[in-house]
Amino acid sequence: MKPNVLIEKYRSLPQAARSTVWFTVCNFIVAGVSFLSAPIFTRFISPQQYGLLTLFITFEQLMLILATWELTSSAYQRGLFKFQGQWHHFTLSTILLSNGITLAFFALLFFFFEPVSSFTGMSSTTLLVVMTMMLVQPAYQAWVVRQRTNYNYRAVVPLSIAICVLNVVLPLLAVVYIDATAAVKFNTSMLVTAGVSLAFYVASILKGIPSYGQTTLKTHWRFLITYQAPLILHSLSYIVLGQSDRVMIGKMVGETQAAFYGVAYTMGMAAYILQNSLQIALTPWRYQKLQDGNYPIIRSSTNALLLLLGGGILLFIAVAPELMQLLFTPDYQEALWCIPPVAASFFFMFLFSIFVNVETYFEKTIYIMYASVGVALLNIVLNLLLIPIWGYIVCAYTTLLSYILFAVVHYLFMRRICRSNLPGVSLFSMSAIVSISLLVLLLTVLLTLAYPYWYLRYALILLMCLVAWAYRRHIAQIVAIVRHK
Repeated sequence: MKPNVLIEKYRSLPQAARSTVWFTVCNFIVAGVSFLSAPIFTRFISPQQYGLLTLFITFEQLMLILATWELTSSAYQRGLFKFQGQWHHFTLSTILLSNGITLAFFALLFFFFEPVSSFTGMSSTTLLVVMTMMLVQPAYQAWVVRQRTNYNYRAVVPLSIAICVLNVVLPLLAVVYIDATAAVKFNTSMLVTAGVSLAFYVASILKGIPSYGQTTLKTHWRFLITYQAPLILHSLSYIVLGQSDRVMIGKMVGETQAAFYGVAYTMGMAAYILQNSLQIALTPWRYQKLQDGNYPIIRSSTNALLLLLGGGILLFIAVAPELMQLLFTPDYQEALWCIPPVAASFFFMFLFSIFVNVETYFEKTIYIMYASVGVALLNIVLNLLLIPIWGYIVCAYTTLLSYILFAVVHYLFMRRICRSNLPGVSLFSMSAIVSISLLVLLLTVLLTLAYPYWYLRYALILLMCLVAWAYRRHIAQIVAIVRHK
């Protein structure tokens, strides 16, 4: 096909379709740069310091939930639909509430500084840098959510890529020329984010102040608190599933083993890139389709999306041994055996996010909390019991099991919500979803067993390509999703 024909076809796409394409490409670039930067840092930072860095990142993500309630994610996105025409005021309300929570949290943290510093390994300087970042970052995140909701990609895409590059280049320069420690790399990354977010913070306050009343503040805060409060435990549980493994490995086995597990998760980010790109691009789309009552397109698109994601993840699992040898030194090669279950976990992460979109649209966040807390506690118990027996690699398999249970429980809650709010409507084909999920698990096991035999793995890749060709019409539904938007 000639380039000018492709350009004309691209120009004929609606704004929403072009936005989805560019946001997906942007997510791939940003996550890809972060993914490729990991092997570079492992060559300058010792395994012990890299393990400490992974713990810093875990603790920062835990603090982010408790210190901001992540108001600019789910609650803010839903609020943009609820408070249409008030986004300047709603943004200011969100930032003010987030800042109040942040200041209260860190005041408590510094009051207990000694035990907090001893447990996390963070100095007072690092904690101050994290607090500064968390005060201003919600303004930038809110701006990005608005642009995504309005399908405005022209400003977000180049800025996101620029921030990502800065978050690699400046920390790398700091590690090389200041000190090759976890603290230097981590603090520099936090300061880059804070510096960029400051401009959006000032702009959001200036735009939101005019004609801003106490009644507006109360209305917005009431919605934000009631909507987001149950999601705090969900977010904490989500972090427990994705990050607590590293903390437990670091405390129970050693920081070096935590570094190995962190490398496996970094490799798994290749699968996360695809999963997260689809999720971010399609969440506002699902909200819009639910609001419009266009339920058939949600059902028809889900199977094609799962096939696309599952195929991509399986291809990555198949070539993981060669990627590990190419990107990481021999010290980290044993992390290879964690990669298949970690990568497969992202398939079920995407699956349960589809069900969660329905729960959050109907503002039934209490169900999300119940599911998240129960599964996260199970994950901790399994790790405590099994790490002493089988070592840190078992954490990858307990994580996979937990995400499978996550998807099952969220489906049950979602079905209950649909019975009350959408009687007679079937949003998903569960027989197809179960079949695709079982196929992904089976092929994950086969590819893992074939790791010592490259010819078997590449034979399976060829077989998957042939199956994809046979079902190309189903996969083409992905294109139909974009065109329907």
